[in-house]
Amino acid sequence: MPYQSDRSSQDYSSFGNQPYIGEERRRAAGRPDGWHLKKEVNLTIILTLVGMAITGFWGFADLKKDVELIKADNYVLHQRDTQNSNDLRDALTDIRAQYKDISDRLNRLLESDLVHRRQSTNR
Repeated sequence: MPYQSDRSSQDYSSFGNQPYIGEERRRAAGRPDGWHLKKEVNLTIILTLVGMAITGFWGFADLKKDVELIKADNYVLHQRDTQNSNDLRDALTDIRAQYKDISDRLNRLLESDLVHRRQSTNR
């Protein structure tokens, strides 16, 4: 069995069993028709705007502080990267020198081995 309302087909407000008639209810309550703007500013609006302005300035000050910290960190990182690059260059120079030394020793060893082989075959 479908749900049936005990109300009639009239549109009722949430304020009782009276049908909603907007214009009549506004006039009875002493409200003007349509929109009405007052030429006054409440203290709460002023306090809210001042609070928002203070919060905005505070946020921008923190943002500037964060940018300065990032700049300082960037400088430190640049110095560290430069030092690491210099250390890497020095390490590569040492490795090349060691490689050259090993290569020279190996060449001398091979030459001496060849000399010994020649001498043993000539006898």
